[in-house]
Amino acid sequence: TMGIRDSISQGILNTLIEMGKKLHKREARAPAMPESEVRAILEKELVDFLGRKTLEDVINPLLGMQDMLLCLCFLNIHLDMLTKILHTILLGVVKYFWGQMVYLLDRAKLLSMFQSRLESIDHDGLNAPSLIPEYICRYKGGLIRKHFKSLAQVMPFVIHSLVPQSVIDGWTTIGELVVLLWHTKIDDTEVYMAQLSRTIEDFLNVTAICALSILISKPKFHFLVHLPLYIQPFGPALLFSTEHYESFNHVFRLLCIHSSQQGLS
Repeated sequence: TMGIRDSISQGILNTLIEMGKKLHKREARAPAMPESEVRAILEKELVDFLGRKTLEDVINPLLGMQDMLLCLCFLNIHLDMLTKILHTILLGVVKYFWGQMVYLLDRAKLLSMFQSRLESIDHDGLNAPSLIPEYICRYKGGLIRKHFKSLAQVMPFVIHSLVPQSVIDGWTTIGELVVLLWHTKIDDTEVYMAQLSRTIEDFLNVTAICALSILISKPKFHFLVHLPLYIQPFGPALLFSTEHYESFNHVFRLLCIHSSQQGLS
């Protein structure tokens, strides 16, 4: 119920749970096994699983960090898991809105008009000029970070009169959110936090108008609510983003010569 999952002890727990269900299952015309007897059998099974190990040896040590040195630094493993803006924003909510907008344009047969507008827009003001209209429209289902980052900056100007006003409002708020989060320095923390929280609230409200179901089914929209809580102690979200370090994946791919070089986790 707390969202904690221990992959180290998960196998033992699953086995004990299944065994407990079978022991509690009452056969026809037979009395149920007493609870004390069920507990004794499960405890014996747990001892057999552990062997010479103790219970602490099969539990993830991160779940008991209150006895470790890191606790002295006030680290809470459940509260300090920072939200990555790459997967939460660009590959999250921006990608969801992109999919919705492409569906609307395809249904109205306006995708060619969208491509024409995207080709005519001025790219000089973009800090990440990755707008390749033909590629974006042809491979609209396989875009990556650089495409979404550029689209978030120009989308309100391109989709005007092509989609409902609520979708335009959503992209406008996305543009404001991207600008706020891709900061490397915050001059006035109180003003910044108030503006960021207000922008996130506006975006969630617009999302509820555009597609309420996606707001409920996709947890990344909820992650946005926690972003100000992480920025307050740790600084701008861009500083604890992992996308800079993912560029080293190329090094790992070069070293993995006896693999498909696709899944290097």
